[in-house]
Amino acid sequence: MDLTHSLQYLGVITGLSGTILVSQRSSALRRGGFLVWMVSNSCLIGWAWSTGTWALLGMYVFYSVTSFVGWWNNRLRGGAPSTEPSSG
Repeated sequence: MDLTHSLQYLGVITGLSGTILVSQRSSALRRGGFLVWMVSNSCLIGWAWSTGTWALLGMYVFYSVTSFVGWWNNRLRGGAPSTEPSSG
């Protein structure tokens, strides 16, 4: 198996693993899932670039940018949104 195929499969495996982790109740596991997702996006960006699948490359770059923006917004709020019901 060459590097191109390895990137694709690693991207899929880490993407699925990240999805499982971000669905957990533990904030530490959810944060870990986010990092695993970013690894997945990096692998899939490399794979899409090397295979010339430009539409997929654009999608994975977009996913990475929006994930980073979400991480940044969450940081600015001081953590995850509250699970407390809003009053009113």
